[in-house]
Amino acid sequence: MNERNVIVLIMEGRYEFYGSPAALYSRHTADELGITQGGLNNYFCVQSKSTYKTYRNNKCEIIKGTVITNRNKK
Repeated sequence: MNERNVIVLIMEGRYEFYGSPAALYSRHTADELGITQGGLNNYFCVQSKSTYKTYRNNKCEIIKGTVITNRNKK
């Protein structure tokens, strides 16, 4: 089994999934999200080592977690 990071954006009742904060910020601006990419990275770094980490403000909710995948046997 492999684990990969996943970033989940919840905004206006919609869920969007990204592989990294950089991918998230390639589709959304800091003004839309209410936090800069550097600020979000710093926030996640100082959180406890749990299975997922959540950032919330009045504009959105951003969750950093992992997704479990099977190893590709080709």
